[in-house]
Amino acid sequence: MEKYFYIAATLLLTAYGQLVVKARSIAIAGKGVSSRSDYLVNMFTDLGVISGLAAAVVASACWTLAIQRTSLGVAYPFMALTFFLVPVGSVLLFGERLSMLQVVGLVTIVVGVTVSAVGA
Repeated sequence: MEKYFYIAATLLLTAYGQLVVKARSIAIAGKGVSSRSDYLVNMFTDLGVISGLAAAVVASACWTLAIQRTSLGVAYPFMALTFFLVPVGSVLLFGERLSMLQVVGLVTIVVGVTVSAVGA
C-alpha cells in the first residue's frame, strides 16, 4: 500500500504544480507586464510559482520512492492520470472548456490505467 501512497502523492503534487503555475501566470499576465523578461522575473519570484516548482521536486522524490517499491510496469501507467487530473482541474479552477473529443480521450486514459492496474 505504501507504493500507492507515493504514486498518489506524485500525481497530486504534479497536478498541483501545473495548476498553480497556470493560476499565477494568469494573475501576473493580468498585471500588464510589458515584456517577456519582466513576465519571467515576476513568475520566478512569485511564491505561488515557487511552491509549484517545489511541488515538482517533492513529486520527483515521491516517484523515486514509488519505483523503489514496485516495478515501472505497475507504477508508470498511473502517471497517465496527470493527463486527466490537470485538464479536469483547469475546467474546475479556470473555467476552461473541453471538447467532446478531449473528454473521450480523458475517459480512455482512465479506462487504460484501470485495465493496466487490474492486470498487474
